[in-house]
Amino acid sequence: MQLFDVEEMACEILNIDYDVWCNSNSPEDLDEKLSDKYDGISLNTFGDLLQSLAKFTIITKSPISGEYFQGFIKIEENRYIFKVNI
Repeated sequence: MQLFDVEEMACEILNIDYDVWCNSNSPEDLDEKLSDKYDGISLNTFGDLLQSLAKFTIITKSPISGEYFQGFIKIEENRYIFKVNI
């Protein structure tokens, strides 16, 4: 699990533009916003939760590497926001 994947997923659910956030904020800022909205959840705990929930998503195969992944995708961009290898 990569921290930047967790940060991007947190930005998605908090309706924050990830690219804008990356240029002007720290992980602590995002941790605070996540905690405020979701009753004290930390960025690390959120990452653990994502990892646990990923197993309930559809398995896909990378056309480039041939590896298999599960995770959360951004449909309009046809890419994973958060993924785990299987």
